[in-house]
Amino acid sequence: MSNRLAFVLGFLLVTAIVVVVVGSWIGASMGLDVQNALSFEGLRWLFVHALDDTHHLLPTCLLLCLLPALLGQSSRPWLIVALALLLMLLLLLFSPVLGLTGHLLPSPFLRGMVPVFAFFVIVLCLLSEWFSGRLPVGATFSRLAQALASSAAWLVIALMALFLFNLIQFVR
Repeated sequence: MSNRLAFVLGFLLVTAIVVVVVGSWIGASMGLDVQNALSFEGLRWLFVHALDDTHHLLPTCLLLCLLPALLGQSSRPWLIVALALLLMLLLLLFSPVLGLTGHLLPSPFLRGMVPVFAFFVIVLCLLSEWFSGRLPVGATFSRLAQALASSAAWLVIALMALFLFNLIQFVR
């Protein structure tokens, strides 16, 4: 089920990227106020600036993709509490985690606190697994490797979503 969902989501993202690129080309040729992604400037931007926020958001995406794969049954309450706190911080109207523009991206919170928060939750869940006896200390690295292998498709989808977000920012 997870592989099928990742495939469908990846297909939808690729389709959306193609629609935005072709739509920007058609819109620019019709005289609309959009940037053409297939022009010289657009192609240069695609190769230079398409994944500008990757170095800030990739660790966050990596940690958030690892969370579900790492958690055992005894760690589920920790994940529920952590996700509830994170959603409360993100969904408040006048949230303290918003950037200077009032939007979530770019935000110092996403660049700094979310990776620290996700790392803390992962360590807390692994400690919970260790102390409950469900995960031997020596099996931690093999569990991390399995979690990374199982979340590889989701990392590609996160990169494609980031590319689509930056592409839409360029075109409009």
